[in-house]
Amino acid sequence: DITTGQTLWHDRNVDNGATFVYGLEDSFIKVFRNPNEFSSIRVGNVQSGEMEEIYRFEREDSFAMNTNIPILFTVDNKLYATFNKIKALSNEEGFFQNSWVYLFNVTENKLVWSSDSIPKEYQLDVTAGLRPIVSNDKIFVCNRSIYAYDTNSGSLEWWDNTHANTFSWSTHLTVADNKVFGNNENQYMVALDVDTGEELWRTTTGGTGSRIEYYDGKCYITALSLSGTNAFFVIDANNGEVLNQIEAPYLAYGENNWYWDDKITVDQETGLIYMADHNKLICVELD
Repeated sequence: DITTGQTLWHDRNVDNGATFVYGLEDSFIKVFRNPNEFSSIRVGNVQSGEMEEIYRFEREDSFAMNTNIPILFTVDNKLYATFNKIKALSNEEGFFQNSWVYLFNVTENKLVWSSDSIPKEYQLDVTAGLRPIVSNDKIFVCNRSIYAYDTNSGSLEWWDNTHANTFSWSTHLTVADNKVFGNNENQYMVALDVDTGEELWRTTTGGTGSRIEYYDGKCYITALSLSGTNAFFVIDANNGEVLNQIEAPYLAYGENNWYWDDKITVDQETGLIYMADHNKLICVELD
């Protein structure tokens, strides 16, 4: 209970439950898995904690079975879940991994579609779609590339494979204002057209960054690995112009090494920005 702190329920399932839980209104979704046997997608009630398995991937062969972080969303008052099927194998010949996007109608308890295998530029790419985003009738996932799948058909609408490093460490993707925003480990942020995948702008930031917060036509991100100038950036979402660049106030690792944490959120009502710098919780108000 958020007011009293009282524990209303808890889960002690014998399965290996992933720590990330995604909630939507009175429902939440969680993964339980044993990579040597199965991966189970379960939807629960926030008030009671009761969970029901909606889908299960059983191990089919020598490849270990896994899934990504699933999310819930609603369309026409129906509850949907999207998640990935992931198969991985490591042996003397190398590491092999493939994944597929799934869409499940929770309200009607039926699988809507599963995609073809997510294409990759490199076999060693990390899992595509660790944290999917649903917007504009599309499911967006990323690794070195950014992908857009049509929620109605499961078809791959566009695939931006013009990047040599990943989007999927801390940042992942943010979709707003008909744009897809991602921060690449090669120290730049991009904005893509949500319908076509066309690159609209590219701006230097700082390697590994926080998630990208969007508010009032601007993108907010803290960059963690731009040596000597780890900074909090405010970027014009329309053209990529850096409007503000603020160094962290806490000296963490010696002279000229300012260090933001990768936590950031923007209050969508007030525009106040909340961050941390490994020493203090910080609230920023910008003119």
